[in-house]
Amino acid sequence: MTMQDNPFLASLGARLVVWEENRAEVECELRPDLLNRSGAVQGGVLATLIDVACGYSGLYSADPQEEKHAVTITMSINYVGRVESGVLRAVGTRYGGGRKVFFSRADLYDAHGNLVASGQCAHKYLPSRRN
Repeated sequence: MTMQDNPFLASLGARLVVWEENRAEVECELRPDLLNRSGAVQGGVLATLIDVACGYSGLYSADPQEEKHAVTITMSINYVGRVESGVLRAVGTRYGGGRKVFFSRADLYDAHGNLVASGQCAHKYLPSRRN
């Protein structure tokens, strides 16, 4: 699955590889333009992947006609490792919430399965977009 409906995520090369009820996994292949001047992935890239995995974990709908959208209202990130190359995978899980707000968390791993960052988010559902 691509993220062509979001030009920013498409420009990162982010791919939604798992999307099911209360779970989303996002992958991104690191490129030189995603690294900081120290040669490691830029922290904002990690934060984005965590935000996306957290958000999509609460937006799944089995009915393609019921597309859900949300905005991030809080996000907390812990950077725990360094990565310079390979594929990153963010695994997001929705763990609570209600009709208007949901809560989620994500762990982000390098290509060897090492934890690079983790985070938690709260998201507010947006009203449905009817054409």
